[in-house]
Amino acid sequence: MTGVNDTLFRRLMANSASRGDGVAIRQKRFGIWHATTWRDWARRVRECALGLRDDGLRPGDHVAIVAESREEWLLAQLGVALAGGIPVAPHVGAAFDMLAQQIVATGCVMAICEGQEQVDNMLLVRNQSPTLRRILTIEGRGLRDYEVAGLGDFTSVVERGAAILAADPAAAEALVDQCAADALLLVSFTAGTTGAPKPVRQTHAAALAAADALAALASLRTEAEIVSVLPLGHATEQAISLHLATTIGACVNFAESPRTMQDDIREIAPDVFVAPPRVWEGLHTQITVKIERSGPLRRNLLGRAFRRSSATPQTSSSWAARIWLAAYDLLVFRPLRDYLGLSRGGLLACTGGMPALESLRFFRRLGLPVRNLYSVAEAGGVVAWPNSEQDPAIVGHPLPLLGGKVDLEGTFQIGLSGAWFDSGDLAELEPAGLRIDGHSADAAGGAAIEAMLRASPYINQAMLTSDATGRPVLLAQVDAGAVGAWAEARRLPYTTYRSLTEAPAVRDLVAGLVGGVNADLAAERRISALALLPEMLEAAHGELTPIMTIRRHVVAQRHAALINSATAL
Repeated sequence: MTGVNDTLFRRLMANSASRGDGVAIRQKRFGIWHATTWRDWARRVRECALGLRDDGLRPGDHVAIVAESREEWLLAQLGVALAGGIPVAPHVGAAFDMLAQQIVATGCVMAICEGQEQVDNMLLVRNQSPTLRRILTIEGRGLRDYEVAGLGDFTSVVERGAAILAADPAAAEALVDQCAADALLLVSFTAGTTGAPKPVRQTHAAALAAADALAALASLRTEAEIVSVLPLGHATEQAISLHLATTIGACVNFAESPRTMQDDIREIAPDVFVAPPRVWEGLHTQITVKIERSGPLRRNLLGRAFRRSSATPQTSSSWAARIWLAAYDLLVFRPLRDYLGLSRGGLLACTGGMPALESLRFFRRLGLPVRNLYSVAEAGGVVAWPNSEQDPAIVGHPLPLLGGKVDLEGTFQIGLSGAWFDSGDLAELEPAGLRIDGHSADAAGGAAIEAMLRASPYINQAMLTSDATGRPVLLAQVDAGAVGAWAEARRLPYTTYRSLTEAPAVRDLVAGLVGGVNADLAAERRISALALLPEMLEAAHGELTPIMTIRRHVVAQRHAALINSATAL
């Protein structure tokens, strides 16, 4: 349990002593998994902290970590924090202006970068920042000819720290002892779906209190396997892959790249897989396309299995029904779970936005109890804990250490530091738990309607907005893979994504899906017009958050002409 002087570093050192040879981190490089034990991980964190101190980092200095999720990201964060600095997690992959604004606003004196692209960006940021003076790079490829003041190698800094630790082990122990529970562990930023991202500060005490609560609720096995999916600067990823992992002694696995993620997950077969809605919806689409492309016999078997699973409760007392379910599980569902690599999942969850509930129900029918995990960055990540057997529309009851209530305007309030924080999320508090209906800044009921549309494998992104006349308009991005396969099966010619979206048959396909959703909506909530995006939205253009949710105000402004010219349904 959390103590007065409890910090993440004290728990890390305790793991080094009690689980020394157990695996703490596993990173895949060039097709090979490289494991780091708890003993070596604790040593490397101390080496990094001492090396950064030797490199000029002073207590209170802010350091930006500009890299994709990987082992060195966590090493940089923990090294900076142990050295007394403050790690900052800007939105990597976002539009340059946003990245620069976040680094300048936090007064970063140093940036630890992944490679050449990030270094180039930081050199441009340095022209705008009066404080950024040091840039360290994790990978040196392409930087040999750079003759830039303040540019250095992160690995060399850690190696210098190793020499200092070998000569004076007590220096690192002093850093661990000096770290206080109220010290900052990370400064991250909210997603910025409805406005500019805001900084969020996380202390050791708050992080570990939440980790203890999650550990008690999740009941994971000792040495559980976690696959890191969300960006490491995301509050929920920090809660799972750092705070919870360190608390229970779990191993965190980093895939080689997004392209190899699915294969890497199959190799690890994780206990914990927490991903944003677009990942779960993407997996749903992937399986749907795979089924459509299979032969008629297999397609018929799969159809029968899903229909039986939908119609028969798992708790059915009918022996015949249970035998059928067991047979279909053996022949159909277990191979699909193995294909996904999630057969062992103890904590499977969707977080980071309104999910397509039908996609989550699809995975439930596969025998994968995916939870709808409600998280709020300002509250440190996970806010409520759902029962895996509940309807995924219910996100469960607020964690006891937080507390929560729904105010008179219908927005959810979270108890933080003796005060109520307005999450901005529209909610209903039912006996079974919270039901989140969207955000107060969205169009009325927009998030729920968008999620219903994204449940189709043919719609990748959906944003409900209004045109200049007030008409409800759906701005949709089709899934290139699923719609491409649909078009090929019907011998519809296309060459590019734009030509695919301009095909009348594709518009009719999406319009039919919208019509199906409209049929379940009250007349005043129905979508009146449809516009298909001719190009895919990108985080680098500022249109998407790091977890691929739409930044509504940016997209509405950038595509105003398309919205106003939407075709009536």
